[in-house]
Amino acid sequence: MNDFKKNKLYNYQPSNLNDHKMPKLEKDIVVSNNINKESKNEHNSEEVVSNKLDNSKAKELIANIKKQAELSHEQSDNNPEQSKLVMPDPNSNDRLIKYGSYKVAYEAKVPDYRNSQKIVKDSKKEARENLQKKDIDVIVNTFKHKVIKINKTEVVIKNNKYGFEFYKNSFDRRWWVTAIVFDEIWNPKKEAYLSLWSGNAFVGYGENTLDEVISRAHTLTTSGRTGNIVWRDFVISWNEQNNRFLAGDKPTQFTFKEYQKIIKWWDANKIRIHVKQEKIKDYEDLMNETKLKKAKGEFVSPMVAIQAKLLDPPRKAKYIFGYPVKKKDYKGKDYANPENKLYEIGFAFNE
Repeated sequence: MNDFKKNKLYNYQPSNLNDHKMPKLEKDIVVSNNINKESKNEHNSEEVVSNKLDNSKAKELIANIKKQAELSHEQSDNNPEQSKLVMPDPNSNDRLIKYGSYKVAYEAKVPDYRNSQKIVKDSKKEARENLQKKDIDVIVNTFKHKVIKINKTEVVIKNNKYGFEFYKNSFDRRWWVTAIVFDEIWNPKKEAYLSLWSGNAFVGYGENTLDEVISRAHTLTTSGRTGNIVWRDFVISWNEQNNRFLAGDKPTQFTFKEYQKIIKWWDANKIRIHVKQEKIKDYEDLMNETKLKKAKGEFVSPMVAIQAKLLDPPRKAKYIFGYPVKKKDYKGKDYANPENKLYEIGFAFNE
């Protein structure tokens, strides 16, 4: 049985001998084509030629690379190579200070940086030229009693609420007049003042000649923000015991000694000082009258309570400005001396 199956397996015959899917077991006949060989030979010859050309180009490229390498080597020998890496300087003061050494040398330099006031003051002096005596005399003789300060570089005057500074710039060599402001009430013995600014610019003019600057100063003192000053009222007397100013329409002229007493009293009691109006009854006056009547046993009208609500209390003393005026008895020319002039004090509506 087994032999029969094996013979049947080996002697298998397909049912369709013409089936195109059935593989052929016969050897294929190979036909050589001379034309293809010749084309292949031509192609091979072209590859050989191109390889020769490529080899020559490669040799030239290698030769150029060698020449460039030799030139760069020669340049590197002549110019030693510098590293791009930046190292900290071991002798730098900043490095030494950071690590805690040489602090003495650093502390010696600190005052030069910290003393900014001295630097500003020195730069201010360098920025201004020394004035000639004849120019100073022209300014002083023009404004006379209004002059409050004279030195080599500037002349300062006090008009009423504001003051003005004359100087000559050393950079553009022009004359300048600038408006300045003082502290309340203004002490003639102190030279503290600041430039008056309007927005991002100070109020003042720069001209080529002194005469033009003086003309500008007259304009500043008589018109505009610095010239048209609307006064609320003026000081006519003062009560040191009750910390009160008495104000009126016409100012009282004080001597230098009296003015100095007022300044000293003002500096010590400015928070408590108030202003009473001349010939006007206020809440404080009504309360004082009521106290006196009660002390004497006199009748006090009940209408006092209603009347007190209708009266204003003394106002706080603010926007107060002092300024010099001419002293009629003085015939000299030492106008910068504060003792040779009189003083008035006024109240403005704003700063």
